[in-house]
Amino acid sequence: YNPKVTHFILNEINSGSVFKQWNKGIELAKGELIWIAESDDIANIDFLEKIRSTQQEILKKYAPMIKKDGKLVYATCSILPSENEQQIDEFLKSDIGKAFKKEDEKKISPNQTGFDGFYMARLSYK
Repeated sequence: YNPKVTHFILNEINSGSVFKQWNKGIELAKGELIWIAESDDIANIDFLEKIRSTQQEILKKYAPMIKKDGKLVYATCSILPSENEQQIDEFLKSDIGKAFKKEDEKKISPNQTGFDGFYMARLSYK
């Protein structure tokens, strides 16, 4: 029992569309924030720390493949600064990242667009 849980929706018949299922939850939602947990969601306490480490490893692994005057685009489906601009800042301070400069970045916020949140940064090899 959790006193914070107000509704529990069980999808007994698979409609084939997660959006139909999400709509059930959204129709019942109260407040500004909605969290829809799915069976394949990862909720380990250290999940974010591991994913941030993986994101940094990916940047450092593939950045050396960019040719001189080439571009590197880093994009996430996240609104968390720790996965977005903080990742880029950390990368640019690294030995590999010092060869790059940030040209542009864009954040798409769900509360402004009604869509999922995204982050994009375009880096250029100096």
